[in-house]
Amino acid sequence: MKEIGLISIVIPIYNAEKYLSQCIRSIISQTYKNIEIICVNDGSSDNSVAILNFYKNIDERIKIISQKNSGVTAARERGVEESSAEWIVFSDADDTMPVQAIEFLAENAENYAIVIGHVEFQGSFKWPYQPMHTEWTKKQSLRRIITGKLHCGPVAKLFRKKLFDKIVFDMPDTFVLGEDKIMNMGLISNITSGQKILQIPNVVYTYIQRPTYHPSNIKTRYERMKFECKILSKSSETLVFLRMFLFLKECIKEILRKLIKS
Repeated sequence: MKEIGLISIVIPIYNAEKYLSQCIRSIISQTYKNIEIICVNDGSSDNSVAILNFYKNIDERIKIISQKNSGVTAARERGVEESSAEWIVFSDADDTMPVQAIEFLAENAENYAIVIGHVEFQGSFKWPYQPMHTEWTKKQSLRRIITGKLHCGPVAKLFRKKLFDKIVFDMPDTFVLGEDKIMNMGLISNITSGQKILQIPNVVYTYIQRPTYHPSNIKTRYERMKFECKILSKSSETLVFLRMFLFLKECIKEILRKLIKS
């Protein structure tokens, strides 16, 4: 097994009592043992904290941090701040990881800034990304994210901690949809020249689809697009224009759909 040192697994938690035990059990069972499990309780009002305390008594690698409800982005930021490791992995509190997930990510990490694994998706929606083993440059990765060819969630990925800065999490509180994409774009933009991203075909995360609803109007998407362009401008003007073009294309399609229905 490849040993790359301590890895922090950051879990933002808000009223997750129904699913939290299976999440924690999957993480403490990892074959890669050199981990710390940073559980950020984001103002839960259910039994999440009691569940965390139960598992903390079983596994001393668990660290519990409580804060007032500030949203998932703030919870992830707090987790990274509290991390003692050089590597960061994120998990949501209602999902699980196969027992070899961290081992698969770690054994490929030494020469890369980010390692991306594959996701097993459980739900009615079909996971649109194919497993592959390949390298991406910073510009290639950003292009694939904004064109929807690389999954932009925070999970199933191993990040070097040095990629994180205040700007990565600095986004408006109104962004409740697409904040993961912005965080990933910020992290990729912080990759230094010559470093690459590795994508591996191994399943390292099990995403369990839950009922959610986040309405998003054109104005909100426009504000998010502007924010993404600000991040992209640090790396490539071409990518900025591509993102603007894709936004206009989305808006035109939506307007046409509404006209057809009316």
